Formats: sequence, C-alpha cells, structure tokens
Amino acid sequence: MNRVLAVLLLVVTASIHADVTIPTRVQFEGELKTSEGAPRAAPVTMVISLYESKDASAALWSEVQNVRPDQDGRYAISIGATLEEGIPAGIFASGHARWIGVAVQGEAEQPRVMLLSVPYAAKAREAETVGGKSVSDFVLVENLKEQMRAVMSGADAAMQPSGGRIVMQGRALPPLSRIQPDFTGTAAGDFYHQALSGITNGVVGRARSTTSGTLLTAVTGVLGEINAAPTGLYSAAVRGIHYSTTGNGIGVVGYQDGAGWGVYGQTPQGIGVYGRVIGGDSFGGGVLGESLGAAPGVHASYSGSGAGVALQIENGAIQVSGTARAAFVQTAVEGNLTLDSTVIDNPLCNGDPNAILIVTARHNPAAPFVYNTDVFVRYWTAAARWEIVMPGVTSSSYINAQFNVLVIKQ
Repeated sequence: MNRVLAVLLLVVTASIHADVTIPTRVQFEGELKTSEGAPRAAPVTMVISLYESKDASAALWSEVQNVRPDQDGRYAISIGATLEEGIPAGIFASGHARWIGVAVQGEAEQPRVMLLSVPYAAKAREAETVGGKSVSDFVLVENLKEQMRAVMSGADAAMQPSGGRIVMQGRALPPLSRIQPDFTGTAAGDFYHQALSGITNGVVGRARSTTSGTLLTAVTGVLGEINAAPTGLYSAAVRGIHYSTTGNGIGVVGYQDGAGWGVYGQTPQGIGVYGRVIGGDSFGGGVLGESLGAAPGVHASYSGSGAGVALQIENGAIQVSGTARAAFVQTAVEGNLTLDSTVIDNPLCNGDPNAILIVTARHNPAAPFVYNTDVFVRYWTAAARWEIVMPGVTSSSYINAQFNVLVIKQ
C-alpha cells in the first residue's frame, strides 16, 4: 500500500470580502512514500477535496491535478489552480473551518488537514500543529509586505510567480538576484540576476522525470510556447539574445551529455534551426557547430524519397578555416617532391585511400611556368599519403607549383 505524507505549507493568495479573508489558492506540499518507506517519484494523478468536517463523507469541492514528485518523493501543488478563479468563494462563505483531503487517484484518501479562514489571514493546522510547527510560524497576510521587502533586499527567501500571484518559500536565493513579476506588461515574469561577476543564471529550468513522451509532450526543463495563429515572421517560442558587443557570447547554447542532440530543430515545413548574422566582422556565423570528438560538428541528413538535399548553401561561397582544413593550397617544395609529384600531408586524407580529392591547378608567379596540362591524384600506399602527379615533369620544374585541393570524406 502506498502512502502520502502531506504538509500544508503556506497560503498568501486571497481576496478580501467585508471582514473575511477567503483564499483562492492554497499552496500544499507533501511527500509520497511507498509502503516500505521509499520515495515515490513517478508521476501520479491526485484528487484534492475540501470537506465540511474531518469525517464528512461527501466533499464540498474537488479537483484533479497531475503531480510530478522529485526524486525524494516531495511535491508541491496549488489547490484551485485548475480554475481561473481558484477555489470557489462559496466554499468559505460560512467562515467555518474546512478540511483538505488528498489521495492518489484510485487509492485511499490520506488523513485530512484542517484549513481555517479568519479575518485578514489564512491559517492552516492539523490538530494543534502543522508538520510540527504552530500556526504562528506561518506567514500572515498583514506581514506579507514586510516579507517581500526582505526578499527584494537579499533576504534568505525566494519568490516564485504562480498564476499572477506570489508564493513565499523558505529557500535561499543567490545574492543580488531578483524575480520581478510583470503580469500586465510585455512579459508574464521578468527574471534577472544582478551580480556582475561569477557564474549566474537568469532562468534555470529542471525536469527530473524520465518519461519519454513525444517531440511536443516530452519532459522539458524550459518550455517556450506560442498558441496564437497566425504569428509574425520573427515570432519565437524560445529566443536567446546576447547584447554584449565584446567577447564571444552565445544567444542559445544546447548541451546534451549523452548521445542525443545539443540543439534539435524539427518542423513540418520551413526551417528547423535558423541562424542569421547581420554585419559584423568575419568571425562567427549564423549557426556554429563544433565537435571535440569524432562526431561531426554539424550533421545534415535527408530522409525523404528521391534525390533530396541534405545541405543547401544559398547565395554564398563555402569557406573553411582551421589548421586541418578541408580546402587548402598544396605547394610543391623540396620537402614534399618526388620525381613527378608533390606529396600531400593533411590529417583529413592521410592514411585514407577512400578519401575524395578534387584538385585544380593554381597560378603562382613564383613557379618557373604555369601548369595548364592535365594532372591526376593517386594514393601512395607505402607512404599512406595522397600525391598530385604531373606526368612528364621533373621535380626541378615542379618547384613552387601550386594546386587547390578539396578533401571530401566518405
């Protein structure tokens, strides 16, 4: 038999009618345990009910919520979150205490917790205490402003937006960090970190569930979603902007510690991942793919039918850079000359007889003459190198001859 350990944490969301404060949301925390006492971390569906008394058989009001406990079995819910107006005001019209009952759907309800609504405060208690603490240990509405001022000045507390309301929780916040709710302007919340040094984060999203889901429903650390249609040309579900004009900042970084993708873009039509550079110098790029191992920095594939295109270059040349470049100039010098060839030394094709080399003659005024005759390339097995051969030309006439070389790996 699985069991639920539940504690009512705090209520600060309320609307005042006459002399009575009636909560519209109730923040509720608890732990899920198995019958052996181990944490129960799998997602569950929970039924939350409000009763007139501890032993009442019929609920005054109920709702169902999907709950994802963390790895220690802890969970937090906002009772009334399934309705825009929260818990119906009529539930508390009498001013009498109400009892909260929670249960994993299909399982027995756990011992109920008392919720008492009084003027200008929302208090919770289970018998004489809640989780071993007295009612006075919890935040009252009349003290909320002072609590918020303490948080904004760097106190040991955190604020979290919750449907346009603020819930205070006892968790340490990094120095000089602030969360500025913006429920009427251009954003639902404005999260920023004011520290000018050290490693800081504006928003951190973590999801611990191992559920796979689909591309649209899988577990997500940070979710950006746009439901309006049609949207503008540059509407974005997730937008990363780096305003610094110095250094090598990045708008969006995707990192995956396993065999998956750092950044993955998919669309039925259009562009899965779009990178754009406007002005600036020659450094950088619309999309930068870098590999520190054997895998490609950028992988393009076509999985349709027919002669599809895996990679398209539009209105621009291909430019390569680095110490081991795929396109380079081979110059015939004393160190790489044989009787009628110049030997290529490039790690992209060394030791690879299946590499594809495209070679063209290159004009070099320092050479004795310009080579316009035919040349060919061959793989020199003994040396495990490719060489460019010009039939009938001696090595002395070969000095300073240059060739454009492009290496394509198979």
